[in-house]
Amino acid sequence: MRQRLKRIHWLRWVLILGLFLILWLIGLAIDIYSYSSVSDALSADTAIVLGAAAWDGQPSPVFEERIKHAIDLYKAGRVKEIIFTGGVRDGEQVAESIVASAYAIQHGVAEQDVFCETISKFTYENLRGAKAIIQQQHLVLLRDFILLRDFEWYTHWRHRMQEVAMSRRTKRQFRRTKRLPASSRKPSLKLTPGDIEAISEELVAYHRLFHLVFQRREQRSWSMFYLCGQLSDLERKTIEPMVLALKGPDSNAVRAVQQYIGQGQWEAQALVLRHQQLVAESLGDPQGVVIIDGSGFPKQGQDSAGVDRQYCGNVGKITNCQEGVFAVYVSPQGYTFLDGRLYLPRDWFDEAHRERWKKCGIPDDIRFQTEPELGLDIVRGLAQRGVVPFQWVTCDEHFGENPAFLNGISALHKWYVAEVPCNTRVWLRTPRVEPPGPGLLGRPRTRPRVAKNAPRPRELRNIAASLPKSVWKRYTFKEGSKGSMVAEFALLRVTTVRDRLPGSRVWAMFRQSLTRQPEVKFYLSNAPFSCEHYELAQLSGLRWPIETTLEEGKGEVGMDHYETRSWRGWHHHMAQMFLAHHFLMRLRLKFKKKHPR
Repeated sequence: MRQRLKRIHWLRWVLILGLFLILWLIGLAIDIYSYSSVSDALSADTAIVLGAAAWDGQPSPVFEERIKHAIDLYKAGRVKEIIFTGGVRDGEQVAESIVASAYAIQHGVAEQDVFCETISKFTYENLRGAKAIIQQQHLVLLRDFILLRDFEWYTHWRHRMQEVAMSRRTKRQFRRTKRLPASSRKPSLKLTPGDIEAISEELVAYHRLFHLVFQRREQRSWSMFYLCGQLSDLERKTIEPMVLALKGPDSNAVRAVQQYIGQGQWEAQALVLRHQQLVAESLGDPQGVVIIDGSGFPKQGQDSAGVDRQYCGNVGKITNCQEGVFAVYVSPQGYTFLDGRLYLPRDWFDEAHRERWKKCGIPDDIRFQTEPELGLDIVRGLAQRGVVPFQWVTCDEHFGENPAFLNGISALHKWYVAEVPCNTRVWLRTPRVEPPGPGLLGRPRTRPRVAKNAPRPRELRNIAASLPKSVWKRYTFKEGSKGSMVAEFALLRVTTVRDRLPGSRVWAMFRQSLTRQPEVKFYLSNAPFSCEHYELAQLSGLRWPIETTLEEGKGEVGMDHYETRSWRGWHHHMAQMFLAHHFLMRLRLKFKKKHPR
């Protein structure tokens, strides 16, 4: 009997809780229905449409969306007049506001309700011009107006930046995200809403510098979109997350961006060349340094261009990956990418890979080149164009152990500081060479040779071990986050070995750490005899810019966040990534001037 009463007691409570749940669901449904019936549409006397790009008398996709929004508000009776702002951009003949007004009149807006401001080029100027028209025409007297700046993905991108930048004091107005960027680095500078707006304007102006590279408006639009995605705070910066975050669920947009990156008919190299011009303007220095290095991108399948089992520095072992060769520019102003090439392993040039070659769209004129050959091609192109000023080239021992690479740098009249293996052989003094001709015995010599009584070349590690303590001097070779990094250096002139014969006279540099178990690194440099030892010591410490640039590329702007498999797609993605990283470097310089430490 007692158990039966207990069951009835529990059943009563279950019924009461169930009743409360049903009532709560009914109330929630009523609340949702009533909320959905409320319109948040604004009404105002005037809509102000801020200027945007117009090409060949037609509004850009971004500008067209703003104009359409204003037209919809006008036809719905939400606004009575429309003010279009924007002057004549470089390379165009007609003001942006004139293009916009013609579009609006053509789509049903009365001519007497359209006003144009034809001088301004930036947001602040747009608003000042609109204010002048308002005062002249007496359109608004202490009334609200609608500012059409909320255009699609650009607005989402700007709002995401605002969410990241807002401080605790403004979190009631803007939702603040606590998530760190993909690089896991905490921001070193708090940005105000005004800073965010300035950055947005800077981004638009920066991308406008590349418009002539693209032949179609759609390409310019998707390039800007992709750039915004790479600069966003997304953890994974592939195409689908970009579209979802900046445009919402839109399968057509996903396919359009995939086509733009993977098969788009625009030249990545043209974009890179324009990028190099801007790098020269912002970071250029006559004593600039070009650093050559490779970087791997692990892959799961076998369908991506150039994928193979090869050493991947990203994971520190041989694995299935793609490998790229990159050039980074360093000057007192900063550092950023200059160029990059996808490495095709030798196996990809056999008949078994022809089908994969075609699927990846690899050009037929591509020939096999080692990574040092690709790096030399990049440096040769930079030197021949003469756009980016530089005098020095540095590299690690993977490139430094290749004599053809070092000889190629010398032939360009550039100076290298190359890390080399410890078993690299050199002569302390240039040996005597016997020319071709008759010998004492046997057949005559057809090639020159080192005289038999000449000393043999020695390995650098043996030379370092035999050096007296008096030749070692301490130099600061790097300013790190924890202070200056100091090591002991020894430098002497040696003769390189080239095809068993003496080559050029160069510097051999030995860098020994000050740790309990000293580590010695070995370098060769073709710098002139008059070069200061301190300068060579500092150049030996220039590994950090390439490491930092690759780290920022992969952590901040999605360098390795790509899913394209084609040859064209890889180079398209990397070209866009170069732009994104350089834009961040430009901002860093700008805010460094604004907020000096």
